[in-house]
Order: sequence, then C-alpha cells, then structure tokens
Amino acid sequence: APGTPVNLELRLRTDSGDYRWVEASAVFGVDEHGIPTGVGVLRDVQGRHEAQAALSASETLFRSAMRDSAVGMCLITTGGRIMVANQALCEFLARSEDELTVLSWPEVADPAELQEDRQTLAEILSGRLDAWRGIRHFKRADATVVSGDVTVSAIRGDAGEVDRLLVQIIDVTEQIRMQQQLAVSEEHYRLLADSVSDVVLRSDEAGIITWASRSLEHATGMPPEDVVGLPLLELVHPHDLETALHATTSTDAGST
Repeated sequence: APGTPVNLELRLRTDSGDYRWVEASAVFGVDEHGIPTGVGVLRDVQGRHEAQAALSASETLFRSAMRDSAVGMCLITTGGRIMVANQALCEFLARSEDELTVLSWPEVADPAELQEDRQTLAEILSGRLDAWRGIRHFKRADATVVSGDVTVSAIRGDAGEVDRLLVQIIDVTEQIRMQQQLAVSEEHYRLLADSVSDVVLRSDEAGIITWASRSLEHATGMPPEDVVGLPLLELVHPHDLETALHATTSTDAGST
C-alpha cells in the first residue's frame, strides 16, 4: 500500500564488479500529480553478513569436532534442556540422541547432586564462573549408574550473556569402581592387621613408614600416628642398622 515502508536485504554490484550486501529501506507513494514516487535509504551490511558466514563456518567446524570426539559432549540451554549430543555421550548414557534431546539435565543427573548443580549454574549465569569441573553420577536408560568427570563451560553471546552451555563428560565409572574396591580392601587389611598381636608396618620405596597397626603401641608404647612419616630404620637400634640395611638391600635386589 502507498506509504507503507519496505525493508529488505539485497546485493548491489560495485565498481569492481563484486556484489555487496545492503539493507534497503524505502517508502513509496504518489505526489500531488498522481505520479508514483519513492524515497529509499541503503545501509551497508556486508560486515554483518561476513560475520554471520564466519560464525556459520565456525559452528560447522565445532559440530564436526564434537560429533567425532571420543569424549561425551552435549550442548544444553541455560534452562537445562539438552540441545544436541554426540555419539560418545549417547553410548555413555545408553540413550539415542533423539531420546536425549527430549530430556533435561535433571532427568539424567543424580538427584542427590542437583542442588549443587543449580548453585553452579547460578554462578556461571552471574559471571562469577566461566567453567566448572567435578565428578558427577548419571542414570542410564537401564537404571544403572555411571560416573563422569564433567566439565561445564559457558558459551556467551555478543553482549556477553550466557547463551548456552558446553558439557564434556569423560567416563570414569571403572576408575571410581576400582577406587572403591581398593578402599574396601584397604579397610579389610587394616582391620585384619589391627586384630593380630604382631606389629605390622608398611613403608614406601624410600623406606618411609606409611602405616602401622595398633599393636605397635602395645609393643613400643608409640601410637601408630607418631611413626607415620618416619624412616623405618630410625626405629632400629644403631647396633642393628647394618643387619637391617643388608636385609633391605637384599630385598630390593631380589625384586629387580
């Protein structure tokens, strides 16, 4: 209709023969003689189009790297919805990407850790944190629980606001399981050693005592915590040092 503004973007040819993006704003009407008229303004927006093209190329490279990464990765909104997930994350959580992208972070995370996750998100959104790393636990589709070394990084928009979050997860389930088994074995060993009357000492390769059974106090009057960190040979009588040193050297030679 006459008098209605028209806005569009188009490419205009320059004197070099190249084309350049411009934003055209025009108003059309008729003058007092009924002759059609128009007034237009052209604004150079080539820089904006070049930036958008660069961003698009960067986004393509990023998504390609994310897709091929052996580390589980996903993009999530600031509200916690999973936007896109790579194959490694799908395998880690035993879900397809289609299944994950209809879920939110709270639906796959350990409920016991959600409150701390919300606090971390608040610190990232406020700008107090740019990234966070820690161990988290997740529920798989088959209800089993897996452990991940998680890094959350903020992706910011042009104005500096947090636009979305990049989450990277390394599967440490087996490592955590082994640490737990080791802790149980260690506790069983200590309980066994403390239940016998003989003194049990453990030292590192440098001969420094790292642990002693409770029976040490009955035998020597020294609590176990008083000898931890001392050289084992420091407890030996000076006249017996040569024998002890010889025994230690023979043990080392036999183990090499």
